[in-house]
Amino acid sequence: MLAAIDVVPVNVTLAREPKLGIVIPSKNKNDLLFTCVDSIVHTTNYQNYKIYIADTGSDAHVLEEIIQRYGHLKHIELIKFNHYHFAGINNLVIKHMMDLDTELVLCCNNDIKMLNDAISLMVGTYLSNQVNVGTVGARLHYEDGTLQHLGMCFTGRPNNPLSHFMIRQPFVRSDYSGSVGKVYGNTAAFMLMARDLFIDIGGYNEGYEECYEDAELNLKLASFGKTNLLPLDAVCYHYESKSRREFKQENYMTRNDHERISAFLHRNQAVLNQYLPPSTL
Repeated sequence: MLAAIDVVPVNVTLAREPKLGIVIPSKNKNDLLFTCVDSIVHTTNYQNYKIYIADTGSDAHVLEEIIQRYGHLKHIELIKFNHYHFAGINNLVIKHMMDLDTELVLCCNNDIKMLNDAISLMVGTYLSNQVNVGTVGARLHYEDGTLQHLGMCFTGRPNNPLSHFMIRQPFVRSDYSGSVGKVYGNTAAFMLMARDLFIDIGGYNEGYEECYEDAELNLKLASFGKTNLLPLDAVCYHYESKSRREFKQENYMTRNDHERISAFLHRNQAVLNQYLPPSTL
């Protein structure tokens, strides 16, 4: 049973609606995928978007279900891959497979459910800070109502140097000032940024196997003077990693990924110390 959480209606008037490309990797989990896509279609008032379902090797009957449900919709496109690699697939779709007029991209896990018009609020946050913004994220909750993501934080632990701020804690609105926080980074489970900026920075580092590619991208943006933002009232459920448990039951964050992000932090610590803003949450 889903817990009740603090969600306020979003009513944003945007000066313009840049073309938004939404990338959703998925494999054999249509229950999650349909919940995710339908929550976008039925919850947002944003009109200028296209969803790219990046299927990573689903069974034939699963693909047929997707086609039956969404095949008639021009703003939803199914792209077939034969393998799963989060960084590589997102790079391919964002760099080479989106409509040419796509200005913004939203990386979205298939285990996300939007609870209000988070997309309009995130786009509005981007437009208000367009010159300096890196990524824009959202407040993500577990099914029990506790926080899954409210920005990234440094842990000080060598075997797991980055985590989610206030993870598994309740969200108490009075604990936070303002409506938009500056954060070290946002999870790619639900993360918006300019497509040109994504391409210019090189996209995700494909050396990562299961995690931290989003952390490195956010920190690279910060080292270039960009600010990563999180509007507190953009809210989703995140049924985290349900779609990946068939591959790795536990500890899916591999040693390679830990070593790679630790090396990145070591190489860039002086620059990051100079540019990373203190969290304002």
